[in-house]
Amino acid sequence: MKNKQIIVVGLGRFGNALAETLVENGCEVMAIDTNEERLDEIAPRITHTVCADATDAEALDALGVRNFDVAVVTDAGTPAISDPGTILVRQAAEAGTPVAAVPGPRAMAAAIAVSGIHVTEFTFLGFLPREKKDLQAALRSAAQRTQAGIVHESPYRVLDFMRVLADTLPQAYVSVSCDLSKLHELTLRGPVAEVLARMEANDKTEKGEYCIVIDFRAVPREEPKAESTLCLEARLLDLMLQGADMRDASRRLVEEGEKKNAVYAAALRLKGMLREEE
Repeated sequence: MKNKQIIVVGLGRFGNALAETLVENGCEVMAIDTNEERLDEIAPRITHTVCADATDAEALDALGVRNFDVAVVTDAGTPAISDPGTILVRQAAEAGTPVAAVPGPRAMAAAIAVSGIHVTEFTFLGFLPREKKDLQAALRSAAQRTQAGIVHESPYRVLDFMRVLADTLPQAYVSVSCDLSKLHELTLRGPVAEVLARMEANDKTEKGEYCIVIDFRAVPREEPKAESTLCLEARLLDLMLQGADMRDASRRLVEEGEKKNAVYAAALRLKGMLREEE
């Protein structure tokens, strides 16, 4: 074929059948996953499998796309959205290969549709950090800038995620969906603490993939801090006149959000000016 084309296909419960149909119609079908066991399980139905840890070059070489149309498929959600399929799409685009999307089920849209949460805007947050401190910071930041957030989470971390959410933003309302479009689809809705309790009582919680809609509207909004028109040197001097020494004054400015290096430089300049006055 003169024109090579990679077709990105979003799949739900009909993924295996679609993959087989594509193969029967002459398409090269590829799976990219972080789990080698899952790749081995689906290998008989598709042409190529690549571990997500593979380099960009390895992914392209494995495709053999030079003379074929290629379909990128997934058994959950849409390839290249919080998904290692991004490797293939980026490299194909850089190589001048046309990339087209075939509409299909999307966990994000499905989760919002069944959530019962009416918002005029939302932010797709994808997979958030695993470390508690980083996760809390990400949740607080999202709560201050959007009405609702959409999060993907694995069954092995979903309870930890919900516990951090309940501890950090107890006012949040959530809709937690598992295995959307599949046989055992389940959605739990309610205040975050109540949903967490129901999940902890369910011995099947650690099965299936999760998409979580978080309604942030009940979370108190922080008042925006007024930006000071004073330079850092003047603010340091003002704090020192109130009784703080240079070190404490510098620390307070950093706590207020100023960059540490900028405060340090301002403190040196102020020390120099004070010496000149003596």
